[in-house]
Amino acid sequence: MKIKNDSLLLKIVFYNDIAIILTSIMITMVLTAITFKDMEDKVINEARNKIVLLSKGYQGYLNKARDDAFQVSRSIGEDVGTYQQIADTIKEELNKKNFKNYYDSVVTIVSESGEVLGEAGNKSILQTLTSNNTGLLLKNITKKEYEDTGYYLVKLNNDIYARIAVPYYHNNQKNYLVVTAPIDFALLQSLKNFLELSHRDRIFLLIENEFDKGDLNLEKGEVFLNKKVYDDLKLREYKFYYKNKDINNKPYYMALYTLTNYNNEYIGSFGVAISKEPMIKTKAMAAIFITILVIIVTIVSSTITSKIFRKLLEPLSNIADIADRVSGGEYDVEIPIEGSGELRTLSNSFKKMLIEIVSTQKTLKNKNEKLQENLERIDAIDKLLIGIHIEEDTSSTVKDLISAFTSEIGLGYSRAMFFRYSREKDYLIGEYTSINSIIKDQKDDILKERESCNGFGFQVEDIQELITFMKIPFKDSNLLSRALMERKIIYHNDKGYKYDLGNDLLKSLGLNNFLIFPIYNKNRYSGVILVDYYTRDRVISLEEVELLNLLSMNISVRMQNKILEEDRIDNERVQTIEKIAERFLSVRGDTLKRILEILESGETSDKIRENLEVLKPDLEKIERENCTLKAYSKIRESTFQPLSLDSLVLDAIEKIKEQIEGQGITLSLFTNYSGKILGDAYSLKKAIVEIIENACDALKRSNQENKKINITISKDRKIEKIKIEIVDNGIGMTPMQLKNIYEPFISYKENTPGLGLSFVYKIVKEHMGVIKFFSKYNHGTEVKITLNSYKEENL
Repeated sequence: MKIKNDSLLLKIVFYNDIAIILTSIMITMVLTAITFKDMEDKVINEARNKIVLLSKGYQGYLNKARDDAFQVSRSIGEDVGTYQQIADTIKEELNKKNFKNYYDSVVTIVSESGEVLGEAGNKSILQTLTSNNTGLLLKNITKKEYEDTGYYLVKLNNDIYARIAVPYYHNNQKNYLVVTAPIDFALLQSLKNFLELSHRDRIFLLIENEFDKGDLNLEKGEVFLNKKVYDDLKLREYKFYYKNKDINNKPYYMALYTLTNYNNEYIGSFGVAISKEPMIKTKAMAAIFITILVIIVTIVSSTITSKIFRKLLEPLSNIADIADRVSGGEYDVEIPIEGSGELRTLSNSFKKMLIEIVSTQKTLKNKNEKLQENLERIDAIDKLLIGIHIEEDTSSTVKDLISAFTSEIGLGYSRAMFFRYSREKDYLIGEYTSINSIIKDQKDDILKERESCNGFGFQVEDIQELITFMKIPFKDSNLLSRALMERKIIYHNDKGYKYDLGNDLLKSLGLNNFLIFPIYNKNRYSGVILVDYYTRDRVISLEEVELLNLLSMNISVRMQNKILEEDRIDNERVQTIEKIAERFLSVRGDTLKRILEILESGETSDKIRENLEVLKPDLEKIERENCTLKAYSKIRESTFQPLSLDSLVLDAIEKIKEQIEGQGITLSLFTNYSGKILGDAYSLKKAIVEIIENACDALKRSNQENKKINITISKDRKIEKIKIEIVDNGIGMTPMQLKNIYEPFISYKENTPGLGLSFVYKIVKEHMGVIKFFSKYNHGTEVKITLNSYKEENL
């Protein structure tokens, strides 16, 4: 059949071919734009991730240097020699730790008055700390910014150095150990390896607005930043700065991390340059491939359309309409499969491409959301670590933690429950809970949507009351105890009732996707925090567990440092008490002088004996005070060995019997334990004697007719703990006396120095035990001591 030039069919075919071509071009443009945009975003995100990671790696390097300086300074003995020799020794030890990092650094010892006492290291920067500028150093290290970071930066001889200062004590004299570390090429290479940059990517350092060092092919001192960017950086408007830049005809996407000195003035930048060459090549290949694909599809479609146009006209119209919607960004469309042959293939191909685009977008969106969640967690953990303070008891620390765990601007968990470890009972005991505010606010909606949440009310509203009734045996058979024993986080993306948590009540709380966070230090367990995603469709990822592991280890280190600080204070207190003891012993001169005067008076022996009898109470008082002060002040090395506890207590009772004879006091001993403990016999016996003497004194001052002291020794059947209870019905103590009971030199009895119970507390603590006082005025006192039972493996 001959078709006329003005045939409507020919015109329709012609215009239809034009429509197919235009549609194909539009699809090509959309796909190309999306693909190119994703490529650009990938490069930008990579640069931003790398520069953020670089900043953390750089800060980690300086924090490591501070830790190394602190550890090395503590390992130097008092007998090293002069301060210069000490500086040389510390420099040598730092070089042993990491020769590459510390070879060009300088170690300086500075006194509290700003005097440079010794210095060792790189000769080119020696004597940069002088008596003229150490005052600036001392001022900077007292700033809050220094406490947060642990270092500050200075620019010396057109190079950037980090000053890291830690306290250093030598012969009881406080000084400062200052490490001046250069930001050099070795550090850049170390950061590059840390960032895992490709062979095309570059890392570099700028001093002011000039290139200083790195693996860019630029000359040192070459101007790198234009005046506007440099002025912006000097005004401290950016912590990170990003821009495209061609270097030696090679395109890069630059990310800068600004560096400021102690005056918060801009002095330079770290830079990461991500190469755009692979992206450009990929763009070209993708453009060629898409163009060829569209041309092929257009030719095939046009040929088929001219033969079977009537059948394909409607499907092509539908495809064109769908293409317009897709080009407008509407991807949630249904593509009907119509027609046959190549048109059907075209429809299927278009549908597959659209599915792939949607899938890619969802994947990228999920990854971005996960990355954003992790970044938010990192930020929340950073803020938490900055704001958290380790106190003597961990309750405030725990409350801060569980609040952060359940805060939507924190870690975002639904519920948090704290179980404290009791050394006395060897149990995990429920104490605190915290609920996410969103869970509380959405209670009614959740009840409507989830028929399975019938127990929601008591699982949220009554959880605090339930937790306080829970006790979990400290055994590795349950997950909570195991997490604390193994000092690691345990988590399961599953229902909690499937696991042994140590208490059946926990199985009724609807635990879902739960995590157990241990709180501990080197020598002591504090407890665990149990968190979950209750009624929330979230899973616990390995990334968030790794972040929480860092938080757990950081808290553990802080708690251990707190204990070390307390031990240091105790040692200082002992030294102070030693000096006070010497003063107490030295003031006995008056009594001795009077004795000499009596002996030299030449009077008869009867008269001398009569005068000495007058001094007898004073001499007995001096003898008692001297015994107490010597026992407390003298440093005696304890000898721990297996002891029979009931025999030790009987010896203590035997020693005290002479004091209670004729006083109307009944002393009784009850025991159901004849085993052993590991301890120092001398100090432990003295502690028990001191407690019984206090009980006797309280009974002497009491108006009770039936005065008695009951001593009980017992062992818990379930745990390896021995309890000693000493109960009297004496005069008791007031709340203020009970509060200050362990403070030295506070006494409510005449002629006593007030060191006895402080001494007792010290002894029990050395035996890893617990001592508690319960008393009410005019109702008596109860003393409970808990010690560990002896086992062969304790040795």
